[in-house]
Amino acid sequence: VYSEEDVEALVVRLKEHGFELIGEAGTPDGSLDVFRFQRNDGTLKLILEEYKPARITGGKAEVELVVELARRQNVRNQHGDESFER
Repeated sequence: VYSEEDVEALVVRLKEHGFELIGEAGTPDGSLDVFRFQRNDGTLKLILEEYKPARITGGKAEVELVVELARRQNVRNQHGDESFER
């Protein structure tokens, strides 16, 4: 389960890396959220589904960046620091 704070932090970080949030959809109960981003010529889709791992689709560079940002957040959270590493 992904907290609203985690999702907001990731969206902020993506915006800081040049992504623009171009769409958001989901179910009323919050069990599925889909965020669409665009950066330069690349697009990215972040799919968060309750009780399942996050899914990321898009160009290789965009996906690799999100994976790295999520990894950094996970490491920081394990050490008690909720902020993203730059």
